[in-house]
Amino acid sequence: MGQRELLTFVSAAIGLMALAIDAMLPAFDEMRETFGMAPGSTQIGHTLTAFFAGIAIGQLAWGPLTDRYGRRSVLYAGLVLYIVGAVAAALAPSLGTLIAARFFWGLGAGGPRVVVTAIVRDAYVGQDMARAMSQVMAVFILVPIVAPSLGAALMVVAPWEAIFWLCAVAGVGLGLWAIRLPEAPSAGKRRPP
Repeated sequence: MGQRELLTFVSAAIGLMALAIDAMLPAFDEMRETFGMAPGSTQIGHTLTAFFAGIAIGQLAWGPLTDRYGRRSVLYAGLVLYIVGAVAAALAPSLGTLIAARFFWGLGAGGPRVVVTAIVRDAYVGQDMARAMSQVMAVFILVPIVAPSLGAALMVVAPWEAIFWLCAVAGVGLGLWAIRLPEAPSAGKRRPP
């Protein structure tokens, strides 16, 4: 993987997390209707809280695992949990199941989030590292602007669950792309923190 492709890859990985958060926002009304909630009910917001809780807790575990087992293996483990969580959310028969699925989905999303930072730190030094992280964060900021429109456009032709299927497919696509990802240097060759 060349430097440009690597930077595009890590930007896509961080964008995957933002997609899972923001693409579903236009679906709140339809989700309330599906689960028999009153219009304007704030209970549907628990799906976002659960996702953020999963990311926060997940990052605590993924960080040490990334250093011990390598970047690619942790990326794949996180993506598997991300995809399973997205599929479970799409198939959820109740709000409680959806909230639980979103929590596990968030746990999975924490993996790519941690791996992105580690990859950038492995590949770049000093000002180059700062520039690379700036580009990655620019994508992270751009995706929340675009994702709600994408979710709304998808709901024109499909039910709200299709947004979650889209995220699962995006996770599979990133996993296939990660085959080209070089493994990080061994622990003895890494730069000290």
